[in-house]
Amino acid sequence: MKQDKIVFFDIDHTLYDPVKKIIPASTLKAIQKLHVRGDTIIGIATGRALYMLDVIKSLKPYIDLYITINGQIIVYDNVIIHKDPMTLDTILEVKAIFEQEKLVYGYIGQDAQAINRLTVQAVEMFHHA
Repeated sequence: MKQDKIVFFDIDHTLYDPVKKIIPASTLKAIQKLHVRGDTIIGIATGRALYMLDVIKSLKPYIDLYITINGQIIVYDNVIIHKDPMTLDTILEVKAIFEQEKLVYGYIGQDAQAINRLTVQAVEMFHHA
């Protein structure tokens, strides 16, 4: 029974190398060994949304808990146990400030993501994700 310990991992530059676009073999082996112990809940804590986790596909059988979108959606044993999206009022308030400052901004949701304006930097960021 997995009750004694819990460990969290980030994805980018921790489990997944976004430059080489791989999960190092040593990482996969370490996660497998931790899983086999049976005394540790293995979690992911990331700014990514669930639909953005294909990069760790080979690790998913060993992951028990996902804290996604920086805590906005939490999934344990494939069940959403916490969901706290921004309210529409908050989104509109933040959007107004960003628009006033002429910033490039984006939103990540449960099922999709969007950006207000594609710039060279934004395209480059999405290319490396």
